[in-house]
Amino acid sequence: MSVIPVLTAGFGEGHNAAARSIIEALGRKPGLTGELHDLFLEAYGAEKAKSQRDSYIGVANKYPARPGLAAVRPSGREDAQ
Repeated sequence: MSVIPVLTAGFGEGHNAAARSIIEALGRKPGLTGELHDLFLEAYGAEKAKSQRDSYIGVANKYPARPGLAAVRPSGREDAQ
């Protein structure tokens, strides 16, 4: 049986749900299974991971994306969303 690592960062339920869906889909294939790895948790430990997750969620809740506002793209060019 081949074990496929599924990498995530448990910063929000979207990340976790996507990882679970991938693992579920892998499990439907003969000879495959998925194994969940929260890289941030494994690298930094539970206390730091919780602190970073709480900060991420706090910022996302305080400054949600607003359609029509300018956003800086990776190229540095500003575009309307």
